[in-house]
Amino acid sequence: MSLDVLLLSPPSVVFRPRGEEKGMLPPLGLGYLAAALEQAGYSVDLIDMQPEGVRGSDLARILQERK
Repeated sequence: MSLDVLLLSPPSVVFRPRGEEKGMLPPLGLGYLAAALEQAGYSVDLIDMQPEGVRGSDLARILQERK
């Protein structure tokens, strides 16, 4: 099955050193959107960039892998 929609939650503006993610909240709004899209029949993936350690320079590779 191919990926129809890729939702990205970019890193927050507030800088936190790696390993200090305490108090961070998951992207609930995008989670709700992903659930609604899946119920409508779309294939959805969600990337929360900050806790997953994804940088902007990684996005082209990720898009190719998840095509």
